[in-house]
Amino acid sequence: MGMLRWMCGHTRRDKIRNDDIRDKVGVASVEDKMREARLRWFGHVQRRDMDAPVRRCERLAMDGFRRGRGRPKKYWGEVIRRDMAQVQLTEDMTLDRRLWRTQIRVEGYCVNYYCFLLLECTTMVHGVFHFIISEGLLETVALPIKVEVAKQARLRQAKEEAEKEIAEFRAYMKAEFQRKVEQTSGDSGANVKRLDQETFAKI
Repeated sequence: MGMLRWMCGHTRRDKIRNDDIRDKVGVASVEDKMREARLRWFGHVQRRDMDAPVRRCERLAMDGFRRGRGRPKKYWGEVIRRDMAQVQLTEDMTLDRRLWRTQIRVEGYCVNYYCFLLLECTTMVHGVFHFIISEGLLETVALPIKVEVAKQARLRQAKEEAEKEIAEFRAYMKAEFQRKVEQTSGDSGANVKRLDQETFAKI
């Protein structure tokens, strides 16, 4: 969520709900995407023949199994029943593949995948950048990316200008030192050494 908040220009101090942030950037929650994946696999299994290995595994039972202390473990079938109850689906709907896919589909990208795309885009990976443009997401992510790119460009320009000024100053001081050495060529070695120290102290 931190990346999504950064995309929208908000922080946790703004006290904006996570659901509002997701709606703004068109991202689905991880829980919803996981439920979609489970139900998609369940529909695939239910459309197989009863003799298929995956259907036989579904009916396996463990005799003489003793569970440990505490709450019984939540099995796959129990999770699927809960998922179907949440989206109001029935088991016979799995026979129509197109209908099942339509009913279980969750609009929006998975948050982890979406953040990955944004991170790749900020590093100027052209393929991902074209993907964002083709998906109509440019308006959502363009502003923070432009701000970051402009910031990096300003830093590079300032660094180059500073390095150029330092190089020019060093060249000037070196030429000035040589000129003074030529003027004081008749002085003692101690004076030349002192002049050397004074000049490079300014550098």
